[in-house]
Amino acid sequence: KSDENTVYHLASVTKTFGAIILMQLVEQGKISLEDPISKYGINLGGRWGSDNRIKVKHLLTHTASGNWLNGFKPGYSFRYNGAWYGELGKVIEKGAGESFGELLMKNIITPLQMANTVPSTDDTINFNLTGYSKDSFMAKVAKPYNWQGKKIAPITMNYSFSPAAGIMSSVADLAKYS
Repeated sequence: KSDENTVYHLASVTKTFGAIILMQLVEQGKISLEDPISKYGINLGGRWGSDNRIKVKHLLTHTASGNWLNGFKPGYSFRYNGAWYGELGKVIEKGAGESFGELLMKNIITPLQMANTVPSTDDTINFNLTGYSKDSFMAKVAKPYNWQGKKIAPITMNYSFSPAAGIMSSVADLAKYS
């Protein structure tokens, strides 16, 4: 039976947590939104690589890629890219000297007493920061249903964890977060 404490994978809602952690580091002067991605060892591949014109703010705002009309200059067009957003984990870790998971627990989950919010159970290192038993926690996670509302057999999916996606939480905890 589902209730306000049933846990779901938040997918890209995780980006809001990533943005908060990143901006806390900006406020502390540990990183700058104007830093080039190359400072953090980020290589986006293709024509972008580690182009010094691409700044942390461009990853945060999904404006790193530009388009053919502006010679792929960053900052001028929005193009959602979850993988590139996930690269902010490198910025966070280098700027803070701690991982995104550690900062998430210390700065958001623990202070707000979000007992049903964790990094993905598939990311053993970060999930272990919670101190929970994976098997016990999985009992709180929503079971999948198909579009007709009939229960389906559990499917095997692995959820990675980064500032882009991978947090698991409940409605009750998200109310605390908001």
